[in-house]
Amino acid sequence: MIVVDAVASSNDGSTIMSAVGTDRTLAALTVDDDPTLLDAVLAFLDARWQVLVRAPRRKRHALLRRWLLAVIGTVAALVLARWSIKGALKSRREGTAKYAAPSWAFSHNNEMQGDGALDRAVKLGFGAVEVDVWLAPRAGLGSLARRDVDSGPAPSTVAGPLLRDANAHGPGFNLDVVDDGWTLFVGHTARDAVHGRTLEDAYLDPLYRRLDLLGSQRNGTGNSIRGLFPHRPEAELMLVLDIKTDGDAAWPYLVSLLAPLASRGYLTTYDARTSTWTRGPLLVVGTGSTPLSRVYAQTPRSIFFDAPLRDIARPVVVCTPVGPEVVQFDRTLAPLASARLPVWFHAAALLRLPRPFNPAIELAASLAHEARARGAEPRWYAVARPGALRWLRRRVWGLLDQAGVRWIGGDALDETRAWVGKREIRERVRDAKKAARGE
Repeated sequence: MIVVDAVASSNDGSTIMSAVGTDRTLAALTVDDDPTLLDAVLAFLDARWQVLVRAPRRKRHALLRRWLLAVIGTVAALVLARWSIKGALKSRREGTAKYAAPSWAFSHNNEMQGDGALDRAVKLGFGAVEVDVWLAPRAGLGSLARRDVDSGPAPSTVAGPLLRDANAHGPGFNLDVVDDGWTLFVGHTARDAVHGRTLEDAYLDPLYRRLDLLGSQRNGTGNSIRGLFPHRPEAELMLVLDIKTDGDAAWPYLVSLLAPLASRGYLTTYDARTSTWTRGPLLVVGTGSTPLSRVYAQTPRSIFFDAPLRDIARPVVVCTPVGPEVVQFDRTLAPLASARLPVWFHAAALLRLPRPFNPAIELAASLAHEARARGAEPRWYAVARPGALRWLRRRVWGLLDQAGVRWIGGDALDETRAWVGKREIRERVRDAKKAARGE
């Protein structure tokens, strides 16, 4: 049964009729040949209003609640859709341009990101990539446990022929002695190396092919033509190799694997004899068990050292052909200085105290100042791993940022790069305001 509720005439003679039914509502419009959307909406709202007015009080309240929920849901859906569309358009618009230059994002344990981890880090604009490296038989580290005693010593033991040669001449020498049955693997743990991902296949060969494709050969003046980052072809990617096994045993393998990149001029080098730098698209830094004496003995130096951030001011003793020598860390030896983040830094980040009253910020700032005075950039690792709360990790990053730490390290690529990107935007806005004020 349909009950005609109201008939309204417009000025131009068109008729709008609302009909209210017990089971459904029909909105019939008799308008000109081209009715407007506004006319239809007004007719629909008028029909709904008539239903509400004629309904009993109890049913009226139920209708109001239902309509209110419908309106709230519609508004929420529109807002979410707007945010999604806006974010998608922004990502599409900024996509490659946003990450075309290197940033201060540091990819910690990059080997844990799976296949294509290096390519993802470079595309996201990470300025540094850290990889855990293990010396093992080509069959994988798992074969170490099955190795027969009579099959000969492993290069990682001091009884092996490799280290007997090295020890006879002093560390840093006789670097050409390698065993073809052994190589360097990448993996966060020794068990990961069983899967057979070698440093050469996962990182060095892809870098070599990509740089060749980009045309990074050096011209006659010794200047790099093009690096890994499109908008800053002169910029370096820092490749940090964390040697987990014996450093002296792994050293000749590392030098051998890096030789193709060095021969093409793709590695940044420093010649201590002439005090000259030759910049390349890759800056290789050794950490973990990397032997400092062998890093120091290179001529020219193509592998640099990751200095201890807390002890960077202390002189160290290295072995040279003429005997022990006391050296001081500087940018020609250690462009990076790292330290493990103390657990209490996380508690300090939770309190969110301003710098004068926050001991964590004061300590990190003083160490950063000392490191930069010696030509090294500070880095803190073990910052709230991915399993921890995301907001806690961001609080710690904010604390380090207040202390003036540039390198922001993380295991989650997208999250780390997004946080560093927001910091870059804040810095650009701040710089623009200073420029406007003439500062």
